[in-house]
Amino acid sequence: MAGNSRKIGVVVMAISALLLAVAAFMAIFPNLLPHDATSTKTVKIGAPFALTDQNGQPYSSAKLNGKPFAIFFGYTHCPDECPTTLTDLTQAMAQLGPDAEKLQVLFVTFDPSRDTAPVMHQYMSAFDPRIVALTGSEAAISALAKSYYVYWKKVPGKGDDYDFDHSSAVYLIDAHGAYSGQMSMEETRASMVSKLKKLIASAG
Repeated sequence: MAGNSRKIGVVVMAISALLLAVAAFMAIFPNLLPHDATSTKTVKIGAPFALTDQNGQPYSSAKLNGKPFAIFFGYTHCPDECPTTLTDLTQAMAQLGPDAEKLQVLFVTFDPSRDTAPVMHQYMSAFDPRIVALTGSEAAISALAKSYYVYWKKVPGKGDDYDFDHSSAVYLIDAHGAYSGQMSMEETRASMVSKLKKLIASAG
């Protein structure tokens, strides 16, 4: 009898631990869940920031008040996800026509030590000029990335070289500052344009 009680107690504890783990996972990684399953009333996505754009000018979140925007994180030495995403966004903005002016797209570097404003300026010359690239202090960038629950990790290479392992989602924020969903490089162009149109419509 005592043995059965101990077994039941162990099972109950295991179930409780599992439920707590699931709850913690949902709180820390809401962007991995379908948008309908994520309550932005309980989990805050994004945060105010003050960084520097590719022209060396201060750029803060205050410039986004009342304007929908898309934001993603990467670095200029990125071999595939970042240039592919920037190209997709450039082409999607072209398809939006004049409506693209109602939207702001932001590219934030994980690598401020190499991605200075002049480097970012040259790199962004290959993409839509309306896309704003942002750099700044490691602390400011880290705080902003964490507010979007972004994953990134520095990976050492040969000598002083290094890369980053990172998530590549584009986060969509509506005109009211609320999380509206995500886009990824695996999506079709039509899907991306559709999501951007919906985002723009939030401005009324």
